[in-house]
Amino acid sequence: MTITQAFALILAIDGFRYLFYAYLFVSSFYVLFSAYATWHRMQKEGTLSSFDWFFLGPWAVFGYLEVLAFDCTFGSLMYLEAPWAGAESWKPWTWTFTGHCKKWKASLTWRGVVARWWQVKLNHIEAGHV
Repeated sequence: MTITQAFALILAIDGFRYLFYAYLFVSSFYVLFSAYATWHRMQKEGTLSSFDWFFLGPWAVFGYLEVLAFDCTFGSLMYLEAPWAGAESWKPWTWTFTGHCKKWKASLTWRGVVARWWQVKLNHIEAGHV
């Protein structure tokens, strides 16, 4: 094995490792968004009990923080714009991925196609979210 081949093998292994990390990050976004959507739906319906606050509340807060992290990384890359571009202000708690989706879903550009694809995925978890 030459040095070039060894280097290419190391890059391939590292590439798969980083792809796996990206998969874990995105799938954890999906799971935590599901917890947040359940908590949010129960809150809107008025069926949120103290038991639910105790068990779902921390996950909802952590999920919201991950939504912000997701928007600042993958969300910004998907739409090729800054996280605050989909928000109403410079307040970091408004920098959500949903903001990007709502902003672009009516567009006929490639960003609109991405937004509508995510709209279907997110609305499947929480009806009417986007």
